[in-house]
Amino acid sequence: MFDDLPHPDLVEMERILTDRLERVLEVEQEAAAIAARRLSTLRDRLLDVEDREGLAVVHTKDGSHVTGVLGVGLDHVEVTGELHRALIPFTEIVRVDLR
Repeated sequence: MFDDLPHPDLVEMERILTDRLERVLEVEQEAAAIAARRLSTLRDRLLDVEDREGLAVVHTKDGSHVTGVLGVGLDHVEVTGELHRALIPFTEIVRVDLR
């Protein structure tokens, strides 16, 4: 914050204020992450998985499941595995396990 502080008390004050600022920023980031999780839709969460190229197991109403990398559309999810590619409408999804 301050360059070449002339007084030792100011050095200590800078350290205290910097520590407090860092703690406040951490708490605010955590609160923002919690709020985002609480307001996110299934599509939002699947987009997060797609962005990090994570794997997911998508379970459907008929009891089947497909494992693979996700591609997310407006009303469906595309699951691509080693030997398959499935397009699944959101209305058919009952559960998604994230890996």
